[in-house]
Amino acid sequence: MEKKIEFGNFERPYICSNCGGELIFKGVGEYRCEDCNQIEYDDYGKVRLYLEKNKSANMTEIQNGTGVSM
Repeated sequence: MEKKIEFGNFERPYICSNCGGELIFKGVGEYRCEDCNQIEYDDYGKVRLYLEKNKSANMTEIQNGTGVSM
């Protein structure tokens, strides 16, 4: 089960869902596992990544595509 803590208004992952290692903040919503190098994203990172691939998406499409609430 992925553990998260509140960080501002964003859900911040801090335990790797793959191996249980510690996630280190790398910037712009991206976190990398110290042990297995898996990349995970907080809410900001998920939205940013979605918008990079779907530049004209509206808020409803972003919410449906990322699971991040408006």
